[in-house]
Amino acid sequence: MSGSTRAAVHDVETGGREAVRARWLIAADGARSRVRERLGIATSGAPDLGRQRLVAFRADLSRWTGPRPRGIYF
Repeated sequence: MSGSTRAAVHDVETGGREAVRARWLIAADGARSRVRERLGIATSGAPDLGRQRLVAFRADLSRWTGPRPRGIYF
């Protein structure tokens, strides 16, 4: 495959590893990306934009969110 990339996939639950080839590889591992750092891809701007926490819960908040609620509120 011309223009392909290779990656090693590690299943953390089973410990299994597998080599894969693809045309594209997307590293969606956040602003402090180890993948980006290991590939030598620089960033610009503030080095740290702060910390966030996730709180997941179920509740009827339609009184405050309206008829079309969004997935994330700050």
